[in-house]
Order: sequence, then structure tokens, then C-alpha cells
Amino acid sequence: MLLFSHCSHPPNLFTWNTLIRGLSLGSAPHDALLLFALMLQTPSVMPDAFSYASALKACARSHAYRLTKTIHGLVIVNGNQSNNYVANTALHAYALCSDVASARKLFNVVPSWDVVGWNAMLAGYVQNGLPVEGLKLMHRMWSKGVELTDVTVITALMACAQTKDLCFGGQIHGYVGKRTMQFEREINVGTALVDMYAKSGHSELARQVFDEMKRRDIGVWNALLGGYVYNGWFAEALQFFEELQASGLRPDEPTLVSALCACGHLGALDVGKTIHSYVEERFPHFDPILGTALMEMYSKCGWIEGSREVFRVQRARGELMKNLYFREYLFGKGDIYWTWDWKT
Repeated sequence: MLLFSHCSHPPNLFTWNTLIRGLSLGSAPHDALLLFALMLQTPSVMPDAFSYASALKACARSHAYRLTKTIHGLVIVNGNQSNNYVANTALHAYALCSDVASARKLFNVVPSWDVVGWNAMLAGYVQNGLPVEGLKLMHRMWSKGVELTDVTVITALMACAQTKDLCFGGQIHGYVGKRTMQFEREINVGTALVDMYAKSGHSELARQVFDEMKRRDIGVWNALLGGYVYNGWFAEALQFFEELQASGLRPDEPTLVSALCACGHLGALDVGKTIHSYVEERFPHFDPILGTALMEMYSKCGWIEGSREVFRVQRARGELMKNLYFREYLFGKGDIYWTWDWKT
């Protein structure tokens, strides 16, 4: 608004849209909604499809459900719902606001969708705990000949992982394998395949995909390491952790949480202590999840004093949960059980 006050002439539609779009993509998307509300009160300018799309983008990023409904109502009244860009953004906003019913209703009303719209509806199902519905939609995409993108494949593989649908996951893998030029550079597709096979109980197939990948980032390593732990292959997990270290990549916090979990189950106290030393050096202010993993590792290895020390340090830093309840030496194993209420 400071910019507007210095304009010799009232800002035109292009200026309004540019500012609203920029704010919708920035760190404070709610400011875009405030500016859009001001735009609606300005008689000299009328919102167009780009105005509505940017406002809906801001709603999605702000998880502003009521405003999503309100702005979508304006879209319908002003005849902009047939615009693919607007419809895709509205669908995405509903999905991010966890209103799958409204997203589905919109999806069924609009007669024609591009792949962005299909992907938005697919993600809406999968990210809101409806993977079976997501896979049904994926079958519809295939039957209608919609050209799948990396986003489609990754989201569908997430649904397969959640449902442990190895058969359909294998079909998607075959689709990817026939289109190497399209997908081989997409590391996230390989990561999703590794995750799907691991969570379906087939760590050996996950390892095969991992070995065949030409490029790997820490996310791929974490997917396989987490898969080993998920399936109870704790010795293999620690061996793989050693491979990761030898590769030259730096473990991040998810890596260390998985490795500590494996240490706890194997009683590998020395390895756990080495990881703890690395954590203190690399992450001097590590988050409560990593702190909890350290406490659990020490407890399962039978060294309650180490667990207490981590608890003491975390509490002193103010980084631990408000309520953490210990039940030590349960059945002689010193397991930790906790409930948590995160600090805000």
C-alpha cells in the first residue's frame, strides 16, 4: 500500500495482480489475501482469472479454508471456474485445507482437467489419508490416457506404500522403466520407488532400485535406511549406514534417527555413542525427535544414565516436550514410554 500511495495514477489490473501474486508466493501469503480484499473494495478495478488464482494460492499456503470457500464462490459467480488455472488452484486449495469432499465435488463438476488438476485431486486423496481413492483415480487417469508426470508417479507410489499394494506399485515401476528419458533424472521418483518397495515389505527390491539409480541424494539413502529399520533389518541398516558414511554424503537428522533406532534394537551401544558424538558436533541444537531417538537408544541398550543425560541437556535447552514420562527397567529392559505435548 505504501507503493500505491506514491502512484500518480490509480494502479491498473496488471499492477494489482503482480503484487497479489508476489505476496501469495512469499513468506506471508496472508498479506496477499488482505490486498485481494482491498482490491474487491476498489471500484476502478475488477479481479480477473489471474487475481482469483493468486488469491486461492494464498489460501492454500495459509490453509485458509473459509476464505477458500468464499473466493471460490466469487469465482463461480463471475464465471471464472472454466479457467483451468483457476480451477486447478481452487482444487489444490481445498486439498491442502483437508476438504476432500469439496475438492471431489469441484473435480466432478468441471468437465475437462489437465494433468495438473488430476495431480491435485490425486494428492488430495493421498495426503488426507485416502490412498485407496487415490489409486482408483490413478486407474481412471490411465484409462483416459492422461500423460503422467513425475508428480503423478510419486503421489501414486505414496498411495501404494500406504496400502502396501505391491502389484500396482510394480505396474507403475514398469511404466517408469519404459520411459527412462522422462524419469531417470528425477531422483524423487527413485526415492518413491525405494520407499514403496520397503514399506511393502520388500527391502531387497528397494535395494535393487537403489543400486540401479544413477544419481542419489541423502533422501534416497534415508528411504532405504528407513526401510531396513521399518522391516526389522537392523543389522543391514547399520551396515548400510556405514556405506552412507563411506560415500562422502553427510547424514542428516532423519538418517541419524533411523540409525539410532537400529542401534537400540541391536544393543549396539558403542555405535550409538559414536552417533551421539557426531550429533553434538554437527547439530548442537538438535530437535526433540532426534533427542527422543537418543534417549530411546540408550534406554534399550540398558544405559539409563545416558538417557537421563540427554533428557537433562534437552530440557535445559528448552527443546524437549513439556511432558515426558519414563518407565525405566520395564521387564528389565529399561524401555522408555512417553506422551508428548509440543511447546509452541
